[in-house]
Amino acid sequence: MFRRLLGDQMRRRWRSFKGRWMQTLKNLASPPEYTTDGLEIVEINGVKLVIDPSVMSESVQERIRKGRLSLPEANFIGKLIEPGERFLELGGGIGYTSTIVAKQNKAASVTTFEANPQLIPAMKRTHAMNNVVAEAVNAIVSSRKDRDTVPFYIHEDFRCSSLVKPGGGIKNVVEVPVMSFQEVLQSRSPTMLMVDIEGAEKDLFQNIDMSSVKKVYVELHKNIIWGRGIKRIFDFFSDNQFYYDPPASVGHVVLFRKLDNPPPVQMIRRTY
Repeated sequence: MFRRLLGDQMRRRWRSFKGRWMQTLKNLASPPEYTTDGLEIVEINGVKLVIDPSVMSESVQERIRKGRLSLPEANFIGKLIEPGERFLELGGGIGYTSTIVAKQNKAASVTTFEANPQLIPAMKRTHAMNNVVAEAVNAIVSSRKDRDTVPFYIHEDFRCSSLVKPGGGIKNVVEVPVMSFQEVLQSRSPTMLMVDIEGAEKDLFQNIDMSSVKKVYVELHKNIIWGRGIKRIFDFFSDNQFYYDPPASVGHVVLFRKLDNPPPVQMIRRTY
């Protein structure tokens, strides 16, 4: 019995590794699909993305060309969407993951918040190019709203832009509107959250009613929030009847699932 289970596990891992390797070779070998106005366009996971040097560092451009943007969550998010899902994303970037979600044609609504105003046009362009409907909002979502705007540090690598002042590489500092997390939850009634907000997750989850939410996919930035911040997040979800769901959790990207929301059969086994 043990040998059979071990053999099945090894075969699944080999098939997954082979598939990822073949996709990487395809991404490296295939030239860009086409260019428009001098901008390169590539496709990864069925999503067309514009490589725009005005908002992307060379590192981000290369990750897109190699099909490695927003890993590992981009490989899992589509499998987590259930029919009628109301999807809410905090930290939308250029609209890649929200487009993956919308292209499943299962979600009742897709809303994504992004603090960096320079990325909103890029996000809307991604949605339009891929013929999906998603709401893009330029705002910072905070557990409490004690001011109308807050400073946001735009990094040369947009993935590192943050409310927390980085050590270097700052392109600009802008004032961004603030919205209350509780008000956002009440107005959208999301069933699933996806959160990638560069360390601000530490203070987001406190004194919040998340009764409509069934799943939360959050990227933990240990180098910013450290062990105490991670413990605070896990404690919050445990206190609110969520559990850590291993099949879709990889490293610092963690899925919390409501106890009364069992995973679909295809997610019970880990397929990577």
